[in-house]
Amino acid sequence: MASDETQTTLDRILQELKSSDAARCLLAIQDLGSLKYSSPAILSELESLAVQHTDEEVRKKALQSLGSAVHKYVRSRTNRLDPGHRAIVLRQIEQWEQDGLIETERAEVIRSRYNFDVKP
Repeated sequence: MASDETQTTLDRILQELKSSDAARCLLAIQDLGSLKYSSPAILSELESLAVQHTDEEVRKKALQSLGSAVHKYVRSRTNRLDPGHRAIVLRQIEQWEQDGLIETERAEVIRSRYNFDVKP
């Protein structure tokens, strides 16, 4: 369980990420970069921002944050697929992207759900 201070910080950042104001979202994403913890709720909000926010910079920074070690760790704690099944899903995402069924930006967000432990 998170300490009261940690939970307060996470709650504040989540509220800022939910803001429609790009500047507030960007500051929250920047704040996340200085933390060594996050939450599944923040991870989910970052995924939404990366594909749906109207501001290109917010989308870009949210996608970058999804690739951080902290968010990879959070994803590893919530994902229930074994590595073999995740590899199959990753190949499918790549194929869907090549076939034009999903845009590159969406493919990257979806991929982040499954490649959290893949070495570059």
